[in-house]
Amino acid sequence: MFQEISSFDQIPILYPNSLIICDIDETFLYFPNNYNKLLENNINFYNNITIAIEKTNLEWSNVINNTVAKATDFDGFIRLLQRLKYNQSNICFLTARSDHLENIEFTKKNFSQIGINYNAFTVMYSYTIPKGEYIKLNLNLDNYSQVIFIDDMDYNLQNVYNNFGNRINCYKFIM
Repeated sequence: MFQEISSFDQIPILYPNSLIICDIDETFLYFPNNYNKLLENNINFYNNITIAIEKTNLEWSNVINNTVAKATDFDGFIRLLQRLKYNQSNICFLTARSDHLENIEFTKKNFSQIGINYNAFTVMYSYTIPKGEYIKLNLNLDNYSQVIFIDDMDYNLQNVYNNFGNRINCYKFIM
């Protein structure tokens, strides 16, 4: 249903004054281990969703605290920034991570690990609010000629589409 991309070079900036809203995890950056795969393995191993989630969260906490984040497409992202600047357009980040101070510091560290200045961007934390609803409540899109949403998760893409229809062009990032 959503156009799949594997590079930021595939994002068309068709008009000046465009806005890109980009997910962070598994879209902008990633950790060598994948939470969803870890969860799936634990569900199969424990055969109990509650125990699997608890075990996965403990394991994932260890992974992310002891693993360096990597860019999904660093060169493509830098070229995207250049295209946005040329078109007087902008990018912001919207993540489902929580906005607790230690988590914000962790996100800043992740950006730094891949060589990107966190403070150069607006980073929004939706946590318990679905991304489509978060955008509707927190972003005024009226003045943008084009709005693009990039995420790796179908339910986030679907939620944005359900809230905005074709007003926001949704792209599924596949690593």
